[in-house]
Amino acid sequence: MKYLDMILDSKLTWKPHLDHKCNKAIAAFRQCHRIVGKTWGITPHIAHWLYTAIVRPMLVYAAVVWWPRVELGTARTMLERIQRLACLAIAGSIRTTPTAAMEILLGLPPLDLYIKNVAMTSCYRLKTFGHWVQGSVPKGHMQITTAMAREAPTTMMKSDKMVLTYSFDHCFKVSIPNKKAWLNSEKLPLPSCSSAVYIDGSCSTG
Repeated sequence: MKYLDMILDSKLTWKPHLDHKCNKAIAAFRQCHRIVGKTWGITPHIAHWLYTAIVRPMLVYAAVVWWPRVELGTARTMLERIQRLACLAIAGSIRTTPTAAMEILLGLPPLDLYIKNVAMTSCYRLKTFGHWVQGSVPKGHMQITTAMAREAPTTMMKSDKMVLTYSFDHCFKVSIPNKKAWLNSEKLPLPSCSSAVYIDGSCSTG
């Protein structure tokens, strides 16, 4: 079944989902590739932007759930094929150029590593806001916390992230003196238990 643009199979292998996403990414990339040529078309900078801002985010959507799929060799091969198409279009390299070399030159990490990075980032954000709930023994996609503890131990530390809150009750009062008092008096007459703040230096003598 399909839910929130994710294809759920009976055993949660995520194979149908990844196959569907890869096919969509290849189709979208081919649409972009039509405006790219070795001696004409958009610049390598724009081609790089099209891939990193449009094609790749489409592929890694909800990676925090299906990231275990990229641990398999068949999935890595499929992802490497997509990234290779992008590297060839961006760099204009010959067909025999190694994918790893183009990834280093273009600053593109392998897709399987990038997907795990996105999954870890999403997990960290959810944990920070207290929305990540798991059992004593992490299973399935919840095992991302084990990978985070091993590869990025600082993410296990307590965070100082503050939850955004809105306060519509004003416990203060703003008092603006009249113009004559402002011009004729160096020290404005203030009510008791109040303070004057001059943010533009208008009351300084220097």
